[in-house]
Amino acid sequence: MPLQNTLMKSCIYKGTVGHQRRGAAANRFRYGLFMMYLDLDELDTVFKPFWFWSTSKPAVARFRRSATSVIASTLSVCITASMKMSNSATLSSK
Repeated sequence: MPLQNTLMKSCIYKGTVGHQRRGAAANRFRYGLFMMYLDLDELDTVFKPFWFWSTSKPAVARFRRSATSVIASTLSVCITASMKMSNSATLSSK
């Protein structure tokens, strides 16, 4: 199901991780993985078609503004401000 016809920044990176050890205790593994890059300003658009993701109701994966102590116009502004507050609190405690 296409999300929109406009170009979005959010995407899924798909790849493979592997390891091989040679010698007396030879070991080898390889497995697939994926990582998500989510632009915080696109969350409502990205999550809308899927029941298990949400920014407004209970779901398996949920991003809530109320989980932060900052009230802002957009989620990205809210998260950025919360991170700055957290970093400054960490630096002042040293």
